[in-house]
Amino acid sequence: MSVMIQEECVSCALCVDICAEACIVEEEDQFVIDVERCTDCGDCLPACPVTCIVTH
Repeated sequence: MSVMIQEECVSCALCVDICAEACIVEEEDQFVIDVERCTDCGDCLPACPVTCIVTH
């Protein structure tokens, strides 16, 4: 499983607060997930109010 943040991200940073691995970082106007550090725990998925964090 791989987790990614889609374009619909509103940069609320709620996912950043919940990520135990600190793998969600802000780049320009959107947050992205550093796949090198992500453990695919899925904790960020329900934290997103616009459901733009998805698995693929």
